[in-house]
Amino acid sequence: MWEKRYKWNTILIILLVTLLLIGVEYLLLLRSNETLAKKSAGLFMDHIERHLDHASQTEADILSNLKEEYCFRAKAVSYVLDDNPESRENSEELQKVARLMGVDEIHIVDATGTIISGTNPKYYGYNFDSGEQISYFKPMLTDKSLVLCQDMVPNTVEGHTMMYAATWNFDETYIVQVGIEPVRLLDYMRSNDISAVINNLPTYEGTCILVADAEDLEILATTDKLMHEKTLEELGIGPNRYRADKGEMFQTTLGKTPYYCLVERYGSYVILIGQKYSQVNTNLEISLLILGIYLVIAVLIIYHIIRRMFYIQENAMMDAMTGVYNRRRYESVLTEYNLIKPMEDNLVYVQMDLNGLKCVNDNIGHDAGDALILGASECMERVWGSHGELYRTGGDEFVAIVVMTKEELSHAMDELTLLTKEWKSPVFDLNLCIACGYARHDENPSATIYELAKMADQKMYEDKKEFYRMRKSCKEYVDR
Repeated sequence: MWEKRYKWNTILIILLVTLLLIGVEYLLLLRSNETLAKKSAGLFMDHIERHLDHASQTEADILSNLKEEYCFRAKAVSYVLDDNPESRENSEELQKVARLMGVDEIHIVDATGTIISGTNPKYYGYNFDSGEQISYFKPMLTDKSLVLCQDMVPNTVEGHTMMYAATWNFDETYIVQVGIEPVRLLDYMRSNDISAVINNLPTYEGTCILVADAEDLEILATTDKLMHEKTLEELGIGPNRYRADKGEMFQTTLGKTPYYCLVERYGSYVILIGQKYSQVNTNLEISLLILGIYLVIAVLIIYHIIRRMFYIQENAMMDAMTGVYNRRRYESVLTEYNLIKPMEDNLVYVQMDLNGLKCVNDNIGHDAGDALILGASECMERVWGSHGELYRTGGDEFVAIVVMTKEELSHAMDELTLLTKEWKSPVFDLNLCIACGYARHDENPSATIYELAKMADQKMYEDKKEFYRMRKSCKEYVDR
């Protein structure tokens, strides 16, 4: 019954919900990726602005800002590793990231302060208690908001003069520590040429950094050679796209390629950070595919659970012997009609009882009596099943609550009589006879369902009394 009434509606609803969830997830992923792109662009923007701001400062000022530079590199590495988690456990991949980010060493430190991965396997196993140099970062274990950079000191393992910076990753599940030889970085930082600054910035695939003159909008430096000898206006970036304060992320096309762009005016420069749309959303299809797989699995599980629930519910309402509804279901329906549901005009309450069952049980046996009950339920189901519901309310007592016209009811009563006369048990030599009484709602419009039940019960007992008046003994019934 569940199959017929609920199966396809349930499947359709679940499929619609699944498609809706995939659509919502798609929009959320786009929004999330754009937010991450803006954060990444903001980091680059801040970094470039610091470069431009510090380019004319003295060497002492540059040295004082080395720590900020190294912390930025640690953050940049953490973003790259968050975007590429498979690289975190592969020293060769980490070496590539280190080269890409312009650092000499990368160490991945777990929440206990132990180095678990990095560009150099010989450092694995060292922790923040292994020496004076590395213990500098121990406060990060209790305060995850810290981003620390160390002065130039000999490192713990080999005594090389290095500077280390460390930061927690975005999810605060591990610490990223980078090591840099300060001499090489000092040489790099002393360069005041804007082109050298931009070309040597640590970027990743799909990122374009561009600096133009704020007056004539001529491009002074860019990480994308295809954009040399052009102006911002030729790229479609007009004055409405940047202001003196913080810019907003927007989508545009640079060189026929869609980009997320962040543009800001900083002093005498206009700075553009572009990230390819395809690169920012590189895993969008995979994420949606994984979500789709999970949702399909969830749909199948939910479908099975719902189906099982209805199966259990229906079986709790079924009579185990005859397969028709039991007394629990009967009482539930009567309560519903009495308190909630109005009775249909053509509602008929039919009370039925087997004649001679006790005689059969006493003279032939209870197996024969059970066969008689099963035969009666089969005949009743054939007559009443398509018009309503049939209930076994006691041992040989049955009730049908159906919706039928008077003509249909008359035909049904004749059919029930005919079926009982024609019924034969395959095992026992039995005769089947059913006492029956009914009450119609349209003939008793003011009566409650319980009053109809009482009327039908009285008529049924009159029919049963007449039956026993005609048959004086059990043997006469059995041999009829």
